[in-house]
Amino acid sequence: AEVAPPPAVRAGGSYRPNLLFTEQVVDESWEVEVHPTVLAQLRTLVKDVLVYDVVEALRVAQALKQRELDERWKGHAVREMELKAQHTLRLKACQGNIAQQESAVQVRQKQVLQLQREKMALESTILSELDGVMVEQQTLLQGAGVPLMEPSRETAAIE
Repeated sequence: AEVAPPPAVRAGGSYRPNLLFTEQVVDESWEVEVHPTVLAQLRTLVKDVLVYDVVEALRVAQALKQRELDERWKGHAVREMELKAQHTLRLKACQGNIAQQESAVQVRQKQVLQLQREKMALESTILSELDGVMVEQQTLLQGAGVPLMEPSRETAAIE
């Protein structure tokens, strides 16, 4: 079975797995006044191969980090499925013995609560690590001379 990615939900209710490298569509309705100096800096920057190298390195690092986090998430989901299967086997083994069945159900309830706590902790860790990667990307791009680029964890500043 396919394991869904972590529902890393922010206060705004959105999941931002792709961090800095998200596709944004700019059309005629998108009106932003950009200072001519910033436009000149951006034109110069586009011609700079170093920025492309930095962005490519950041993209690769981000993909590796995302893969690592996805594997940790899938590992948790696999553990959940294994414990559920063990519980089902335990119930079948003690069929007809009410006391053993009740004991198995209590054990399962404790496991479910523990798994929920672990899942919440994992989601929090994943969000924190993704935020750290994003700030690192922003810092490197700022150091490469990308105008208007400043490290921030604030959603409004990032958008």
